[in-house]
Amino acid sequence: MERTRLASFKCADLGMDCSFETAGTTEREVMRTFIDHAEEAHNLPVLPADVIFRVQKSIKNSCEVHISRDIINSRASTARTK
Repeated sequence: MERTRLASFKCADLGMDCSFETAGTTEREVMRTFIDHAEEAHNLPVLPADVIFRVQKSIKNSCEVHISRDIINSRASTARTK
């Protein structure tokens, strides 16, 4: 187990009628997952700068938690395959 921070985002945080939620160990990981989601679910192959800015502002960083290294590695490999 190790201590790490988690970042999270929900489309609903932008006022969208969408139940998508994501979490990761970094804001970059969360943003990459959201970009993949936006391309597929919202038909946005290119995100406008204002959307990127709003998403970055909406990403929440939680307090430190204890998390297994196996979970971290599993999430990282899942994010890369999307």
